[in-house]
Amino acid sequence: MTERRGPLRVEVEAAASYELVLSLSVMSDVAGRAAYQVESEWLTSTRTRASGDLVADIESFSGGSDMVWAHLLSLAYESPPPRDVPTFLAHLETADPLELRLRLLGYYVRYFRRSTRPEIIAAAARGDPEAQREFRRTSSPADRAWQAALQELLPLDPAETKRRLLGLLRRWYTEVFEDQEPEILPILRRDAEAKEVLARGLPPEELLDAAIPGYDYVPEPGVRRLVLIPSFVARPQTHTFEHHEVKFLVYPVADESLSADRTLPSPRLVRTLKALADERRLKLLKRLTEGSYTLQELADHFEVGSTTMFHHLVILRSAGLVRQAHGSVKRYSLSLQEVSDLSRLLEDYLRNDHI
Repeated sequence: MTERRGPLRVEVEAAASYELVLSLSVMSDVAGRAAYQVESEWLTSTRTRASGDLVADIESFSGGSDMVWAHLLSLAYESPPPRDVPTFLAHLETADPLELRLRLLGYYVRYFRRSTRPEIIAAAARGDPEAQREFRRTSSPADRAWQAALQELLPLDPAETKRRLLGLLRRWYTEVFEDQEPEILPILRRDAEAKEVLARGLPPEELLDAAIPGYDYVPEPGVRRLVLIPSFVARPQTHTFEHHEVKFLVYPVADESLSADRTLPSPRLVRTLKALADERRLKLLKRLTEGSYTLQELADHFEVGSTTMFHHLVILRSAGLVRQAHGSVKRYSLSLQEVSDLSRLLEDYLRNDHI
């Protein structure tokens, strides 16, 4: 773990417990599943390993919302090192059942507190029917997956919530994740080690820019610590979650971390060239030379649906060609550094003496 001191403290952590939680998050994210690179390969393999009733139970418990599982990142962070899965599960065993419900329901997350008063969320977690109705009315009412999760979770009492949660985590670990861990964990560790090297010589803002191309972090009042968590299963997405003064930034592992074989062409180069081999995406990049735009502004300009535009932006972001600023409104802009790096990437590969 690397920690930098100053106004914003940055840590880089790779742990199996984080990836366990994120694998459940990706698996449950039915609406956003197409945005993940692992969708076809990893998801197909995962569904083969998992029994049908386990998949159904997971989807029922989460309502198809990735946030339910992602809210457990803070508990994984609080579990003792090395934060492997058995240690994480043992930590959950000792957790207060009501506290688990508060975490699952986003009680400590500013995003949820802006929509619903904290005392309402707390009362809903304790089982107050009126508070539960108010929570459902105010907490992302247009998000069908989150509303489905609330419909499933709110009627449970704290003890039943804990029992079902631990049961699902144990089954997911033994049926699916335990066999995947030996392949995934070295990738996460390679990436974390590379980011630690960067962290030794860069201030936090420059570290974020170098470690996560295409992502603009906007400092937030009250956030004192930023925990960078590399993920294999969440590629190429970047997600943020929070707990009190800690912000968790889940970022995709770099291409260079996927394999120790340096004789292969860089996946980054291949992905960039594939991203550019489409006239529509080239026009989109041309548009972004004029400024930054929201998803809807770009969709309106090119007269396409927002889903289609999002698909192209995901491809360009995964290649590092487009940046996404995470403020109150998400805006997309061109990453000029990545464009200028393309010729260097190609030249490095063509001149690789080890091929």
